[in-house]
Amino acid sequence: MAERGRTAVVVLVLAAALGLCVPGCDSKPAPPPEVTPPAPSEPGAPPVAVVKRCAAAPAIDGDLGDACWKAARIAGVWIDPDTGGAADPHPGVFVCYDDKNLYVALHNPEPEMTNVIADVTERDGSVWDDDSDEVFLDPTAGEKTYFQFIVNTNGVLYDGQGKDRNWDSKAVVKVKKTADGWSAEFSIPLADLGVVGSPKGQTWTANFCRNRLGRAEPQRWSDTGDDEHNYEAFGKLKME
Repeated sequence: MAERGRTAVVVLVLAAALGLCVPGCDSKPAPPPEVTPPAPSEPGAPPVAVVKRCAAAPAIDGDLGDACWKAARIAGVWIDPDTGGAADPHPGVFVCYDDKNLYVALHNPEPEMTNVIADVTERDGSVWDDDSDEVFLDPTAGEKTYFQFIVNTNGVLYDGQGKDRNWDSKAVVKVKKTADGWSAEFSIPLADLGVVGSPKGQTWTANFCRNRLGRAEPQRWSDTGDDEHNYEAFGKLKME
């Protein structure tokens, strides 16, 4: 009888170790372990680009054939903030300056020009709801506030300080459309940005965005996470 008791104990111990039900146990399966959801993705490292003074100002007409643009392209890997992957085809961005203006140009390759959305026709309208380019600039590198400029393929300009659309600049912008894309050229007075004299030697924070609404593909030069107004994640422009 003692041997039989020891055998029963061994069986119970083995059953418990294997997770088997034994007399008196609860036959319901154990609940699955709780799974902690992944943390939201953080913005990537902000890009840094060098911006040089132009020998001659470009003609603001949407055509990027001006000599100044040849040496003004800024590097960077554009991302799709919805997927975290590389954006393709993404814009080429060109930036230069003189003592009066900052000049910005974007060329947007677009193999599906018939799908481009262009509904807004009024200044300071919701052009971000169209296929459009956005330029964010902060000459103070985060000490004050930033300025936002947006243009759609109709050439309609939105400009604001932070999220205040009542702020207006004297910026000039023109757009040119072709069969396989479109381009935008901005001339932005330095005085409107609070810059006195030449910006040479300064470091600004900035971002460039493309709203490719026809394909529902947002694109950004600097990864700002879920909010394109996340100025702390803007890239840097070093003025030389």
